[in-house]
Amino acid sequence: MLDALILGFSNAFTLVNLCFIFLGVATGLLFGVLPGVGSITALSLLIPVTFYMSPVTALAFLIGITKGGTSGGAIPAILINAPGSAENVATARDGYP
Repeated sequence: MLDALILGFSNAFTLVNLCFIFLGVATGLLFGVLPGVGSITALSLLIPVTFYMSPVTALAFLIGITKGGTSGGAIPAILINAPGSAENVATARDGYP
């Protein structure tokens, strides 16, 4: 059982997957900074990109987009009090004043 866990981590943390996680976070931040455009929009636009990737790489890329979009949405919520998605409403109320 421990061997399967070690094998799973070794498959998940390859250099290609880590590069796609970084690319996904950067893309998510780019989409998250735009007010009104969030990680859900980024996911719906970039799912066709993942059709020709391996499943682990595609999931790593999509999870990176989701997490980058969520944290990128805090930037307009704090600076201009315009939350782009529901998870940034509390940030807008607390961060803007």
